[in-house]
Amino acid sequence: MDNETASSASGFLAETVSRLREEYNDEAISHYPDFVISLRGGGADSAPLKTMKRLLLFVLLCASGITAYAETVISAPTDTPISIRTESPEPKKGGGDFYTVKVSEVEGMTAEAGIPKTMLLFSREGTFSVDISVIHIEKGSCGGVESSVYSKQKFTIKTYKQK
Repeated sequence: MDNETASSASGFLAETVSRLREEYNDEAISHYPDFVISLRGGGADSAPLKTMKRLLLFVLLCASGITAYAETVISAPTDTPISIRTESPEPKKGGGDFYTVKVSEVEGMTAEAGIPKTMLLFSREGTFSVDISVIHIEKGSCGGVESSVYSKQKFTIKTYKQK
């Protein structure tokens, strides 16, 4: 793609984002990266722009798969509770459908696992790796139980002594 085409495509994307932000409530779309908003905006039918949109969509789909396992880094003082949001869908009505939270065991950490939040408390300084999984449990009518991981988050938690 030559510089003129790239510049034209870039200008179009910026214009589309601006138009969407005006048309929709800015807060409602602020969590979307600008290039995702641009992909939803439609517009010119030029071949380079279509190619650019396809490429960005491909990158977005690849990135969304990678970020499902992305690690979050949290820094907090020791002996200060850390609240982590854990979400699950509503269980099916009629019972037999449950969600529970599992927190990996870490020396020097106390965990109070639950939905919609899990509380972590560290009694010493250091860097800790913590996995938090939301587990889906289904109980069949014949007495069997099946479980699967609904979601999994990995955290690196750095604790320090508060001055």
